[in-house]
Amino acid sequence: TVFQHANLRLPKRLDDALSALIVTPRMHGLHHSLVPDEIGSNWGVILSVWDRLHGTLRLNRPQPQASGVPDERNPTE
Repeated sequence: TVFQHANLRLPKRLDDALSALIVTPRMHGLHHSLVPDEIGSNWGVILSVWDRLHGTLRLNRPQPQASGVPDERNPTE
């Protein structure tokens, strides 16, 4: 879980290859988005297979521009 929460930007080709098996920071980053469709995605902890099996996998999207808990964000942002 440390890897998926790391502040890393892997090259896209490497991220794509790794996310076929494990959860990468880019893949898991969507889970922390404020966009409702993205919040309910990419729940896997180590293996990406769980999201594939449950239909919650979202790939090929840029990192979320806004993430976090809505109640804790500055309302002017």
